[in-house]
Amino acid sequence: MAYLKKIKNPSWVKSTSKHEGRTSKTDFYQKGAWRRIRNLYIKNNPLCVECVENGIIEKADVVDHIKQISKGGQAYSFDNLQSLCSTCHNQKSGRERHGKPQGGVSSFRE
Repeated sequence: MAYLKKIKNPSWVKSTSKHEGRTSKTDFYQKGAWRRIRNLYIKNNPLCVECVENGIIEKADVVDHIKQISKGGQAYSFDNLQSLCSTCHNQKSGRERHGKPQGGVSSFRE
């Protein structure tokens, strides 16, 4: 029976562990409690709230915290959750990341 020879990575290739770069923020979203709440919330709120406000019917892909947990938002409260499509969620996250004022979706979809 033939065996494959284990190939050593070249010296310039950085070896990484499976979970390197993972943060406690990522760990939160892997917990069963979050997954159950997320699934229940999106089942009851299947449309993107930003799109609906702009007269667009779009399926939500993401359950977003209105107020970030790191800024004091409640992690498991339905009052702090909203359903968003990926596009709206990425826009909101980008605004938060760069400290820009909160606003609705731009008219790029129309």
